[in-house]
Amino acid sequence: MTGSMPSALMRAADDIGIYDVQTAAPISGSTDGHDSPYSELAIHAEMYKAYPDVACVVHSHAKAVVAMANCDTDDTDRPTGILRAMWHMGGFIGAAGDVPIFDPRQLRYYEPEEIGITVNKRDLLVSTPFLGRALARCLSDFTFPLPRLPTHALVLQRGHGFVTWGTSLRQAVYRAVYAEENAQVQQMSEAVVRATPDARGVYLSEREARDAKEMNDGAIVKAWPFWEAQVRAHPLYVNELRP
Repeated sequence: MTGSMPSALMRAADDIGIYDVQTAAPISGSTDGHDSPYSELAIHAEMYKAYPDVACVVHSHAKAVVAMANCDTDDTDRPTGILRAMWHMGGFIGAAGDVPIFDPRQLRYYEPEEIGITVNKRDLLVSTPFLGRALARCLSDFTFPLPRLPTHALVLQRGHGFVTWGTSLRQAVYRAVYAEENAQVQQMSEAVVRATPDARGVYLSEREARDAKEMNDGAIVKAWPFWEAQVRAHPLYVNELRP
C-alpha cells in the first residue's frame, strides 16, 4: 500500500509499503512521516484474512457512491442500500438487495457497553481490526463460516465510501470504476423518472445482472490499456521504475 501518501504521487518502489496479511505489520517500505501506515489498513488486512481467494481490495471515496451509501431501505441491523445494477457495465453490482451498507451506528459497533470492546472515535473510519473484521463479514451478510470469496461484490460505507474486491487487480479496478459510473447513471435515471409523469425506472434483473457480470469479466482486457494510457498521460504521473 502507499501508506499515507496520496496514491497519485507514488513514483518509486520505496513509496509502496508491504504488510503481513495476518498481522498487518509492516515488512518493507517507509513507515515514517507521510509514509506511515495508512490509517485504514485494517480494511485490506481483514478482507484478505477473511477471504483467501481475494487478490485485490479497493477502498474508494467516490462521491456518487457516497450519496447512495447514505440511503438505505430499512432500519434493521443489516441495512441494504438502494444501489443496484442500472446498466450492463454495472452487472456485478447485482439486483435489489445485493449491496449491503456498513453502518457502525446501526450495527452498534460504537457501543462498548454492549459489545465489550472499546472502539475508536466516531470518525467513520475503519481503523481497527475489530471494525475491519466487521466490514469484511458484512460482505457476506455475517454468515459463518465465511466463503472463500465474498457473497457481494461491494459494500457501501455510510458517510464514507465503499469497498470492492476482485480475484485480480484488473477486476478490482474495473469494479471500482464502474461502481461509481453505475451510481451516476442510476441517479440521473431516477432524476428523469421524478421529472417525467408516468415514467418508471427499469433496472437489471437478477439474470441480466449475472450474465452482464460474466460478459464484462471477459472484456476487462479491452478497457485496461485505455486506463493505463489515461494514467500515463496525467501530469502527476511519474514512474521511476520505467526505463
